Amino acid sequence: MQHIDREPRFDSGSFRDPAGRVFFIDRRVFRSLSDVAGRNFASLKSSGCYDRLVAEGILQPTRILEPEEAAAFSEINAGLIIEHEKINHISYAYEWPFSLLKTAALSHLDLHISCLKDGFTLVDGNTYNIQFSGVRPKFIDIPSIVPYKDGEAWLGYAQFCEQFVAPLMLSADIGVPFHPWLRGSPNGVPLEHVSKLLPLRKRFSFNRLIHIVLHSRMQKKYASHGENIRADERISRAMTKEKLGNFLLSLRNLVGSMKIAQTGQTEWENYENLGHYGGADQQEKMVFVRHSVEQKSPDLLWDIGCNTGQFAEIALEAGAKSVVGLDVDLGALEIAVTRAAHKSLNFLPLYFDVLNPSPNQGWAERERGGIIRRSSADMIMALAVIHHIVISGGIPLRQAIEWIVLRAKSGVIEFVTKKDPMVQRLLANREDHFDDYNVNAFEAYLSEYAQILKRVSIQSGDRILYSFDTKNARLTHHG
Repeated sequence: MQHIDREPRFDSGSFRDPAGRVFFIDRRVFRSLSDVAGRNFASLKSSGCYDRLVAEGILQPTRILEPEEAAAFSEINAGLIIEHEKINHISYAYEWPFSLLKTAALSHLDLHISCLKDGFTLVDGNTYNIQFSGVRPKFIDIPSIVPYKDGEAWLGYAQFCEQFVAPLMLSADIGVPFHPWLRGSPNGVPLEHVSKLLPLRKRFSFNRLIHIVLHSRMQKKYASHGENIRADERISRAMTKEKLGNFLLSLRNLVGSMKIAQTGQTEWENYENLGHYGGADQQEKMVFVRHSVEQKSPDLLWDIGCNTGQFAEIALEAGAKSVVGLDVDLGALEIAVTRAAHKSLNFLPLYFDVLNPSPNQGWAERERGGIIRRSSADMIMALAVIHHIVISGGIPLRQAIEWIVLRAKSGVIEFVTKKDPMVQRLLANREDHFDDYNVNAFEAYLSEYAQILKRVSIQSGDRILYSFDTKNARLTHHG
């Protein structure tokens, strides 16, 4: 039992669930449960359902604090204090590749179906209830699991359709990435919008007709009549336990059938096989990364421009405990997810535009933190990305280096000179006004923010790798 003597810091978004406020002390995650939520959790534990869900790997482990521990939180009005096993990196649905959103949806439904066996149900259906450990989904919202009552509607049905089903349909049936939609509307995609966009042949498939087209019409009908009864209640209010189980299975069949639309190979998903390096150069780069990570053994490493995850895997083999991969190429990310799943890697690939990172959003711009506010890396890799940020993105070289270096205590960064074929390609259709894009300026800027530990030239000197320690006084990232 660890002694607790620090003031709690409440999560700025958990005000939406007064039954279970989340708060933090150091690196530990706690939740205060109301009297009702506390009784529900006690019932879940005593039924055996909780232990089974944890054993199945679908529910994040949680423990009830001992009375002497809970006494440290006497100022918090709670029926029960629990502690959750910490998730290494909090991510949101607008950062997940298609396959991870689909995995999260299936996991949510599987948990609900499993809960019904022991007489429990879910009161909501939102993406924020799921987080990932590597690419393994974990359900984290204990208070949303409540005892089932005969005939009770699933009040989270519309929410589930808007936050899971509709975004997946955008990518699967229409060929449109859902990320801008969910980032612009974090509460989900309106069913009416997706219904209008669905191809005619898709609109009349049974599950799409039920869960999207007719569901959207019912929402619109009852909203226009000004009735208090929600459309999702109308759809499911006559549910028995058996009917609800079958209803969830029909949703699961719909989600399980979805596949991302094939729009042709993206630019970078076959990058590691394209031969940008000769065999010896590629081996030298792999050795450099492996040695650099071995020296640090980071708990959390960010791989900016992770592509298909080749170097994330090397970092994990070299001693990194977990890796978050960040890339803008959705095709490459799908391959990275497959790599992580098949090899059971503690590697989470996320959609990320370095020129426009996930911002602070929601109420008072504090409800959902931007990616920098949510996580703090111990080490960072930025391999073959600086030229894209500077030349394609138009970001000044010094600013690009500062942003990357100050994300972690140490790292590896690659500089690609103007002689490199990839940089020549980027410069082909634009004026070369990048006067300071050269090795001397790069090293001077890098030295402002970091101590260079090692420098290795590869590809006949056209690409240079650096390992570094950040100058601690300049660190600006947040935990």
